[in-house]
Amino acid sequence: MGTIKQIAQMTGYSPTTVSIALRGCAAQRNIPESTVRVIREAARALGYQPNISARRLRSDEPRKNSIAVFWTVDYRAVLVARFLRGAQRYIMENALGAELVVRPYLPERLSESAAPRTLDMYSGAIVCTAAKNDLAYMEGLSTTCPIVFYNRASEKYPSVGVDNEAVGRRAAEILAANGCGRLIAVTDGEQLDYAKARLAGFVGEAGRRGLPARVLRARETSIIEGAALAGELCFDGTHTGVFSLSDYVALGMLRRLADEGRNVPGDIEIVGVGTNEPDLYNCVSPVLTALEIPIEEMAYGCVGALDALWQDRDGGAGRSLVPFRLRQGGSTLGKLTLENGQSFI
Repeated sequence: MGTIKQIAQMTGYSPTTVSIALRGCAAQRNIPESTVRVIREAARALGYQPNISARRLRSDEPRKNSIAVFWTVDYRAVLVARFLRGAQRYIMENALGAELVVRPYLPERLSESAAPRTLDMYSGAIVCTAAKNDLAYMEGLSTTCPIVFYNRASEKYPSVGVDNEAVGRRAAEILAANGCGRLIAVTDGEQLDYAKARLAGFVGEAGRRGLPARVLRARETSIIEGAALAGELCFDGTHTGVFSLSDYVALGMLRRLADEGRNVPGDIEIVGVGTNEPDLYNCVSPVLTALEIPIEEMAYGCVGALDALWQDRDGGAGRSLVPFRLRQGGSTLGKLTLENGQSFI
């Protein structure tokens, strides 16, 4: 990552001129546009990133806590809007005086975007959608920046998430209660810890009920892949229950089954893990029954955990669990309640 001094050395201009140009104040100081272009090209070549905290100290803007939200650039990128809604709600309700800065990163390459120097630019950071290598990197990191994990367990940092194993257990409970004699779990090949926990909960609960549980592995998390997997289902008269760890895959399965005239939920029932906006499930018929992951509430809790760190109310690692919800559609039979009699978990 380049610095003001390195840009000055590369361009031959003084550090003061470089700083003025990069702050967008060149016109007021009569610095030619040609000079600004040279400086900006050098900044791009060196990978320069402005120090937001230092810039604010020099400005008249009231100082705010800045929260970096690290989020992967993959199929989960569309979910960041839900996260930001929940995080912003905490900020507004608690007059926190903080702002959110989204820091995209590639899966398994968080180290490239969350170096200690980068983290030190912020008042706090929330690490989201982290893969195995990303988690290992963060656990070994030394930084003074307060950090919270989103839906990932950590021995070092506070985290906020759901009971992922319970998500799988509830899916098996619902399908078994509806009389499904064969259970199928659809997961992906990536198998992150949260997905492993959901799968283990489903298979374990099926086993306790004496039901066989087959596992299908999706090659990718998409509606198209769900449609392809629907072609692998067996229709031999056994009432079948499918638990999809991806709502995209579940929607693809429902679409193909409808196109082929299959009886859903009469012959086959489908429960998905719901992470997208609920309106998406209305795009297929029957509407998907989903165990909804409360992204907004989890985000709310993540900012609350950072606030606690700032206030020294709770400085240690620990995991807070947020209840998930059952949203019934037409892809399962009857009116669903769980064995504890609750429609919400």
